[in-house]
Amino acid sequence: MRSKHRGPILIADDDGATRDGLAEFLTELGYRVVPARDGQEAMDFLLTGVTPILLMIDICMPNLAGDELLKYVHTDPVLRFVPVLVVTGSPERVGRTVADAIITKPVNLSSLLTHVRRLTGGRRRKTTQADATRPPPEA
Repeated sequence: MRSKHRGPILIADDDGATRDGLAEFLTELGYRVVPARDGQEAMDFLLTGVTPILLMIDICMPNLAGDELLKYVHTDPVLRFVPVLVVTGSPERVGRTVADAIITKPVNLSSLLTHVRRLTGGRRRKTTQADATRPPPEA
């Protein structure tokens, strides 16, 4: 079992339905989640000591865009080692953004879960036979 002290997944997305859907999905799988309404709120969490095990970031957000947030993350001596999953509705705007994985909206939850497990190092709950045969809900 993983330590209870491992950090949360920080989700920064200005689309409330996407952010809330992803947070609910990951919480049900046993992950701790910190949702941020935009890049600035995510930055505020990071500056106050939140050290996530994964950053899920939209690129196009108000107040502080995802690519600007990632520029800060990549200069921080601790945060630069945190894996980054970009979740975007505008893949053409990703450009030269450095990320460990990029997925597009609408989010395929099966693909998302594969990336999350790979980037965080594992599963959070046992998969039952019913889980294995049931298609994941869409966010």
